[in-house]
Amino acid sequence: MTSLAHSSYDFRAIDWKRIGLFWLLACLISWGGGYLAGALMPAGSWAASRIDTSIPVSLGPLLAGLLVFRRVGPVSWAGSQPLRSWLILALLPLGWLVAAGTGYDITTDALTRNLLFTVSVLVYCVGEEWGWRGFLYEALLPLPVMTRSVVSGLLWFGWHFVFYKDLLNLNFALTFLGMILIGAYGLNAAVTRTRSVAVVVCLHALTKTSLPAPYSWAVIGAIIVLLITWPSNRVTTPVDAETLVPEEH
Repeated sequence: MTSLAHSSYDFRAIDWKRIGLFWLLACLISWGGGYLAGALMPAGSWAASRIDTSIPVSLGPLLAGLLVFRRVGPVSWAGSQPLRSWLILALLPLGWLVAAGTGYDITTDALTRNLLFTVSVLVYCVGEEWGWRGFLYEALLPLPVMTRSVVSGLLWFGWHFVFYKDLLNLNFALTFLGMILIGAYGLNAAVTRTRSVAVVVCLHALTKTSLPAPYSWAVIGAIIVLLITWPSNRVTTPVDAETLVPEEH
């Protein structure tokens, strides 16, 4: 007689101490990065008016991951479909170039500022996403999808307190927490499907930049099409390993 032998999710397989160390280091490095950004790119400076000055803050999750976990296994920069990943990553700056080339009312200076800011946001998101959707994603793989998203979302939310002073307002903090949890689930799902950090870098940057309509909708539409037509190549998790085995009596 046979029965289904389910390979259950094992919470004991999670190295919580290592994850806690990763989170603590990410907070400490980002805290230092915030002061560095203020010193190198103070308000009113050329850089502050043209780029995302919080780039040093994003080094926290990246450097913490490199120090604690050292490498990422199933996830890579370009993932399972490198050409698609690079195309998605290029869509935001390409959107500004297309807008300028098709008669959108924009000066050379404004185009330069928008391109610089968009590229700097992408650089910022590289550090943040390598940490949360790269290193931490792999560390939490033994957990169920929803639990993994909630845990990573709460850690991600807590990290923001280091530099995001608006979170001291309770109403805003609760709203932001809801956005973070939804975002964590969506970005984790994107990594699971694509195995690409570049893809989630673009998705994250999309929430921090703005293109003039209708170019913004064209970019969003292109991203949706590329994602829904992405060949299935999910990251293996314990539930994927369920098999039929004999049950001995």
